[in-house]
Amino acid sequence: MSFIRPIIEDAKVFMSRITKVTVAQVHRQANDLAHCLAKFALHDSISRSWFEEPPDLLGDHCVVH
Repeated sequence: MSFIRPIIEDAKVFMSRITKVTVAQVHRQANDLAHCLAKFALHDSISRSWFEEPPDLLGDHCVVH
């Protein structure tokens, strides 16, 4: 059994509770922001959140309109 299977099954349960869900595969290069955040979270032991301005670590990954 794959180590990712329980994660996929949990995601399916959560998605079944939401009225409208769209799932799409995106190559890492097209999803660089999420990759950057995930990589940072793996190596950071502090819980963080932000509500308006994105954190500096995202630098060129973010475009704020």
